Amino acid sequence: MTVLAPDDSRWASLRHAYGSAADVPDLLRQLDGKPAPQGSEEPWFSLWSALCHQGDVYTASYAALPYLMADAARVPPAERLGHLHLAGTIAALSRAERSPAVPEDLTAAFKDAVHLLGELAIEALVTLPIASEEELSVLLGAVAVAKGQAPLGNLLLQWMPELECEECGGAVVPASYAYALEP
Repeated sequence: MTVLAPDDSRWASLRHAYGSAADVPDLLRQLDGKPAPQGSEEPWFSLWSALCHQGDVYTASYAALPYLMADAARVPPAERLGHLHLAGTIAALSRAERSPAVPEDLTAAFKDAVHLLGELAIEALVTLPIASEEELSVLLGAVAVAKGQAPLGNLLLQWMPELECEECGGAVVPASYAYALEP
């Protein structure tokens, strides 16, 4: 597996949501085997914003995926949900028609990282007591993506059991969720 080295000048030619990805290696270095915090703390806010911006992924997203997964492997299963969520979303969106192709020289490392995504998500599934619907949807979504089911995986990764009506502000339960609760 050939992973793009953090000091490789090619990062500057890769793209993320805001242009050149020259800043991505520094953001990835900040992960340092720590769990993703809740909220918008750094470097997670910048990584999400640059690599997976409003449903789009970029060539830098693909180069960053092996680093996200290597760092996730250093984090205990109970604390790696943030890693798996971002990595799974990148992997799922890489299959969207609007997304750029994975650069040929990054394909093997990308595929290996997606495989590791599935392994780490399964490890978390079997070792953790699932505390919330959100955690379960992230873990199952990551497994689905790793098994080649990107649309299902993305649905699970972006799962929201309750939405807000834009007109009245009231709660809206998606039909699929309401149906799942029928006897």
